[in-house]
This record gives sequence, structure tokens and C-alpha cells, in this order.
Amino acid sequence: MKEKILRQIRALDTEIADHQKRLDAAVAEFREAASKYDAYDIVTFIPGKIRDIEYERSKIAALNEQRRMLVWMCKEE
Repeated sequence: MKEKILRQIRALDTEIADHQKRLDAAVAEFREAASKYDAYDIVTFIPGKIRDIEYERSKIAALNEQRRMLVWMCKEE
């Protein structure tokens, strides 16, 4: 059972790293866009970029919570 939990933790680590890369890219894209966009583009496109960033942050938080639970379960065995 412990090996199965450890495998799941490794899978979550990989998924968290992927979402972190996407978050970093989204933040970099947001910064670049915000510095170049005019008023119309800011109002039109920036909210979507903010939603992308918030999605990645919430996904990372949820995955980290799952990981913490699995680590706790692994210690209990």
C-alpha cells in the first residue's frame, strides 16, 4: 500500500510541476501584455489572462492539498 501511495505522490509532483510551468508562462505573458496593450486590449484581454493565472494557482493549491494528505497517510502506515 505504501508503494502505491508513493507512486501517487510522485505523479502529483509531476502534475504540480506542469501546472507551475503553465502558471509561470501565464504570468510572464500577462506582464508582457499589460505593458504593451492599449486601453481597449487591456479591458478585453487581460481578464482572460487573470482567469488563466487564477485557475493555475487554484489547481496547484488543490494538488498540494492532495499531496499533503498522501504524505500524512504514508507516515501513518
